[in-house]
Amino acid sequence: MPPLPPSPVDLASLLRSWDLSPDIVQAFVEQRFTTSSLLRIKNATIERLIPFEGPRSEFLFHFEQFKSQQLKTVVPNPSDCSTFADCIPSTSARNTSTLRRPPRKRTKFDEGMLQALLARPNVNELHQHLKESIPGLTVLGFYASKSFLDYFVRDTLAQEAIFKELKGNYNRGLVRDDFDKLSDSIVKLFPNEAKQTWYDVVTKNKRTVVEGKLRYKWYGVRRSLFEACLITTLPNETADNIGEDSGDDTDIDCNEELELLYNPGSSWPDIQAAWEATFRARKQVFKKECNKIINIYLDKFICLAKPLGWTLIAQDGEREQEALKSDIQLWDAAVPFLLAEIRTENPTFLSTNVPDDVQFLSIIRELPNLWRVRTVPKSDEASKSSKCYRPTQQEIVDSFLLHVQDISLIQEKLNARKVTLHKFKHQLQPVAVVVGSYNLMEIRQCFICVDNHRWEVPTPQQAVFGVFKLCFGLNARYPIESRHIWLFLQLAVFKFSTPQDYLNDRGLRSYLAARLKDSERFNNQ
Repeated sequence: MPPLPPSPVDLASLLRSWDLSPDIVQAFVEQRFTTSSLLRIKNATIERLIPFEGPRSEFLFHFEQFKSQQLKTVVPNPSDCSTFADCIPSTSARNTSTLRRPPRKRTKFDEGMLQALLARPNVNELHQHLKESIPGLTVLGFYASKSFLDYFVRDTLAQEAIFKELKGNYNRGLVRDDFDKLSDSIVKLFPNEAKQTWYDVVTKNKRTVVEGKLRYKWYGVRRSLFEACLITTLPNETADNIGEDSGDDTDIDCNEELELLYNPGSSWPDIQAAWEATFRARKQVFKKECNKIINIYLDKFICLAKPLGWTLIAQDGEREQEALKSDIQLWDAAVPFLLAEIRTENPTFLSTNVPDDVQFLSIIRELPNLWRVRTVPKSDEASKSSKCYRPTQQEIVDSFLLHVQDISLIQEKLNARKVTLHKFKHQLQPVAVVVGSYNLMEIRQCFICVDNHRWEVPTPQQAVFGVFKLCFGLNARYPIESRHIWLFLQLAVFKFSTPQDYLNDRGLRSYLAARLKDSERFNNQ
């Protein structure tokens, strides 16, 4: 059995293949079990979810077979490798939510490849250093055979690069010039890498902050050395926060048109004309009267409660970002790249032809698996002592595209997210929702939701692209859990940037740089 990605969709398919009844399948899905967490289920939980002996015995029979197949092989530990071939990184599909490489069959050691790596002329000092260690040779071998580096190999490379710099002086403090030169060495040795992945400088409040894998790895190595009592001081860490630009302060005008928008009895053609004429005035209403709170703004303009009310906000979003007017065309042009990027992690993804709507939903649902789970930055309103929010993989997926089986579950799911976000002083942002079974060919309804405001739209594409337009039309932020995915689509698909892209999120630029470099390289082919 091939490795199964950890999603409720695949779990439901798996359980149905075991001839379990729909109510039992639904019970597991409602408890948020995945194919990964199923391996750790307790007997008491099985008895609670499957109370009758007959179906429980059927489940246990198939479950034991499934567990033995999934746990038959073990991912090799580099410290236990007896040969160089044992430590060569695997490029097969992996479970990104647990960040473990899937097991692969052991291949024959290629002495010729090793000799070829060692015989190549040294490009720089880093190249020579990598040749002198097994982890370094795995990096060189991986790039030589694949022409790219994945997350795991980049982490190994960052560690080896820092070890090189600290060789002979563990207490050496690295400065910006060191990170800059080291990142240049990496890009020269591995031309397909983006420099911003390794080193970047961001200006905040007339101060600059260093970001990138090298700086983070150096700090991690320093902390390990400190805990091992090999050094006595840690590098100073400072956090810089930026307030939002207050913008201009023009007077609110167009009172007659604004009153028309407040009137629930106005005709739709009159509303459209008034909405177009009051663009600047409404921005000041949002700033002054609504205190930049989206719900107050939506409640104030009663016309937005109409079924097509969302199109008015989307019109503002397209006015702010012209590229959003060509959403379908830009998406279609980006599909080959997105499929290629996903297949680097999941080679069997969409191996057969499917309808366009199913292809769109499949890509959207798979995109979160391109990145590992990350801790999101604190809200501006959070205290210094408050904890940071680290969403689960499922929370990231739900904030990007919420998929429910019944329309009655939408508000329940949004309220649960709202409670979690409120705990960390974050706000609920616009979200796309699809309703239907986990068979993507049976989607019944699509919505755009902003807290308790909901608009139905005809297709999943309009729901997702509508969220983009509402975020810019309402001056809202992307959902904090999946901000990196929305920003990736903005930069790689719609190809525009804004001053707020990386605002108040240290490390986001380097977090996305490798994938954006892949996009640039794909488009230049």
